[in-house]
Amino acid sequence: MKNLSNRSKGYLLIGLAAILFSTTEIALKALGDSFAPIQLTKERQLVGAAALGLILFLRGGLRNMALRGRDWLTVLMISFIVGVVHMSLIQLALLTEDASAVAAILSSSPVFSFLFAHFILKEPLRLNHYLALLFQVAGILAILNPSSLEMTLRGFLFVLFGTLCFALYGTLAKKNFSRFSSGQLAFLTLLCSSLELLLILLVGRTAAGAALYQRIGLDFYANVPLIPNLTWESALIFLYVAVVLAGGGQLLNTVIVEYTSATESSFIYFLKPVISCALAFLLLHETISRNRILGLVFSAAASLLAIFPALLAQRAVRNKDT
Repeated sequence: MKNLSNRSKGYLLIGLAAILFSTTEIALKALGDSFAPIQLTKERQLVGAAALGLILFLRGGLRNMALRGRDWLTVLMISFIVGVVHMSLIQLALLTEDASAVAAILSSSPVFSFLFAHFILKEPLRLNHYLALLFQVAGILAILNPSSLEMTLRGFLFVLFGTLCFALYGTLAKKNFSRFSSGQLAFLTLLCSSLELLLILLVGRTAAGAALYQRIGLDFYANVPLIPNLTWESALIFLYVAVVLAGGGQLLNTVIVEYTSATESSFIYFLKPVISCALAFLLLHETISRNRILGLVFSAAASLLAIFPALLAQRAVRNKDT
């Protein structure tokens, strides 16, 4: 890769990142019998934070991360949104839904980010954003397939709200912590959310806490074991999810942005649902219906519509500079 330009290296890394991230839901689905859903969420956050923190430390990436008192409150809030709510919802959805369907809907988060950016950051909504949103809704409906319901309503709502939480997280992070790299922010949120979730689970292991969670419909937080029952196979898959995906994946995303741009890095989400479906078909033997394929086409079109004008603008700037 020595003779390649940084941009070419960035595009190769985008392909690698898309393949890696496409295995996330499949690996989590495979771990379903070894962990309670929320237990897996807590463990992968904690180990992922440790791995990512070590990588950042070795690269000098933990410098200039001073936080003021109010910053910590904001970090705790967005960590709760992405680490506790988002990850818990996705893990619960994977109990009943196909990994390919979950991955396809989850990949629509960049499109929904435009809505949050409009209302929170006052960024303008342009025609391509409206068209992208329209195509994305059509894609989600195709995957759901209302005529025969290829997903349960409960699982669908888990994925949808989990996707919206991830989109909200991205917008709030952009508003409050644009000075941090994606790796630095991921380290903070993984660390804080793992501690938040640990506290929630510790409360759920008391009689009063478990009774409260069950009374308000949060029984999946009640009496969750803190120590997983791992086999060698499940331990290797877990380390892949926590270290390679959560730790190395976030670092890879940071390098991609450095080599290309934040807009071009969004191509990861363009490629991810297609690769996820192919892997789910090959590895989990999931049935990929025509409706799901149609939903993928709509989702891919939505992603292209969302980022295409920005890509054209960047290309015009590069041509002008040369």
